[in-house]
Amino acid sequence: MKAPAAVSAALLLLIAAAGCGSASPRTGSAHTPPSIVLVVADALRWDRLGCYGRRPSLTAHLDALAAQGLLFERAYAASSWTKPSVPSILTGLAPAAHGVYEGAAPGADGRWHADRLPEEADTLAERLRQAGYATAAFVHNAHLGPASGLAQGFEVYEHDAGPAPELLERARAWVEAVASGPRPRAFFLWVHLLDAHWPYDPPADAARAVGLSLPLEPLPANLPEAVNRALLELDAPALQALERRYDAEVLALDGTLGRFIAALEARAGAASVLWAVTADHGEAFLEHGRLGHGGDLYEETVRVPLLLRLPGLRFAGQRVEGPVSLADLAPTLLEAAGLEAGSERSLLRRLLGAPETGAAVLAEVRHGADAVEALWHGEWKLIRRTREAPPALESLGETRAAIGWRAKAEGRFVALGRFRAEAFELDEPSDRDLELEGILEALDRRQARVAGVFFQLDEDLLWLDEKRELVSPAAFRPGKAVKADLEWRPGGALVAEKLTLRERPRVRVEGIVRGAQRAGGQARLDIGPWQVEVPVAVLEEAAVELSTRRASPSPVTRLELYDLRADPRETRDLAGEDPERVGILAAMLERTLEAERSRALARTPAQALDEATVRSLRALGYVP
Repeated sequence: MKAPAAVSAALLLLIAAAGCGSASPRTGSAHTPPSIVLVVADALRWDRLGCYGRRPSLTAHLDALAAQGLLFERAYAASSWTKPSVPSILTGLAPAAHGVYEGAAPGADGRWHADRLPEEADTLAERLRQAGYATAAFVHNAHLGPASGLAQGFEVYEHDAGPAPELLERARAWVEAVASGPRPRAFFLWVHLLDAHWPYDPPADAARAVGLSLPLEPLPANLPEAVNRALLELDAPALQALERRYDAEVLALDGTLGRFIAALEARAGAASVLWAVTADHGEAFLEHGRLGHGGDLYEETVRVPLLLRLPGLRFAGQRVEGPVSLADLAPTLLEAAGLEAGSERSLLRRLLGAPETGAAVLAEVRHGADAVEALWHGEWKLIRRTREAPPALESLGETRAAIGWRAKAEGRFVALGRFRAEAFELDEPSDRDLELEGILEALDRRQARVAGVFFQLDEDLLWLDEKRELVSPAAFRPGKAVKADLEWRPGGALVAEKLTLRERPRVRVEGIVRGAQRAGGQARLDIGPWQVEVPVAVLEEAAVELSTRRASPSPVTRLELYDLRADPRETRDLAGEDPERVGILAAMLERTLEAERSRALARTPAQALDEATVRSLRALGYVP
């Protein structure tokens, strides 16, 4: 149930008693401010915790922490992946305000680039350090490295601090040094733990505890991407095994956290430490057709645990209903430290007895011009998807009108890099990869040749038969008909991510048209590494056919509406049944976004990533 107003009054008395009133620690308050430990468990689903109803529980230690404090039933991350979500935790700003969306995008210089939190951001660590706190971060995720801009305000910032046992031991040693120094200070410690994140490689004892057979085979590094792009299908047993590996990681992480909590409590004392435990996002297991996170804003990827254990072990077991945002966590912790934070943003005041504001909760994910936004208001949720519009087709007789569309051409190679189309079609640019079909002419461990085209083989190449089932590479021999799913990598390499056996031989290429010119009655289209020749008349016919299927080149917007009380798994989209509510929530979404944009920081240019960071991101599945 929602905490009553009486709890709020008592809580404010507790804050004052702990030295967390209106006076700043810098002003010589007679009370000692609380030390603060912020634990962010990367990719931790809320429903894996026993305190949220999981049976049997995987999280005995976090359950015990929840029993000693406040549990927020419906907490939401600001995005469904790390790069935009963590800056919101540390600044209190939505992605629309802090501007951090991309974690690894190819640049014109052939390198990978990432958005950076601007220097003008006022972070939680900066505010606490100015107030006299010792500040440190021990984090393990390549998105949080030197190019992220997240180190602002931290005296110690270790961005590659290793798995949880190693990372938390280093954090414990830092707390010990602060507590035993000549001038002990309240401290702010942020630990970011990657142990529940893909690639799901749990310790053996945890794997055994959830019923997995040992030894565990390593999973293909590109498995989530292959499933999400419909290159591979998972049957029920395979999905169940995948979830068990994830559960084993959660179990192991909870045990490590339990030992860390006990060690810090023994040193600092339970009465003086405020614990905040949450996640930067969740994890999907095909609830809506996807694995992993970062592509949508359904509950499995944005609903997260949020536990606050206040100093003095007061209000044990209180549970707070209603949607709340992790963007409000920084103001909450600042208020607990006695610093001006904007009381309307603090979860302590707004949710524990303060008048209900009716504020909506916002989440966003954006890649290029393709955006997904979600808004929660009470039990209702609206999802808005806006997809970048392909180029218009105003002039069907103009060859360049084909640029930006996806072309499918069947025919033959007439020279190196030149393909002559005998059948041709234009379609929506649903994805950016390239496809090549033809006869496999050569194959070794590093490269292959299909229809005269050489390409490299990815280290985690998927080998599939005609039924899209995994097979041995031995099934692929010269003379077989195959389809290669290809992509350009920074540096210009053409790399295959998947090879599939085909039942009938044909030569076919498919990809986005990047350039076009006309020579007499022929159009020459640049598609990947090939120049595809197609008669202008055939191109015009394809454009006319496409234009009849697509009425307008304007951005494509789709709205989804869910009643989470009646339909917590979001299986029934009510947008078509309740257009009035859709309109109300859509207007509320736009107002909320505008309010965040009014606080927007000056954008910092994207930063080029070093090779070590790219390798780390590749291991996590963020970079091909």
